[in-house]
Amino acid sequence: MFAQYVCCISTNTWALAGICLLLYLLKKYWQQLYFVRMGIPGPTPIPVIGSVYLFKDDWQPI
Repeated sequence: MFAQYVCCISTNTWALAGICLLLYLLKKYWQQLYFVRMGIPGPTPIPVIGSVYLFKDDWQPI
């Protein structure tokens, strides 16, 4: 059922959405590298996730 609606959207719209998503991800990655650019040591973040993956072993349910 979703495929019906996808076909109605033009190629230009998909291209524009893809470009906007790419620009958003680049902006977020640039923001996450702030401390790296300042020379402060620490883990290099993964885009969108950050450095949350380092804390996976320390999480405990409340």
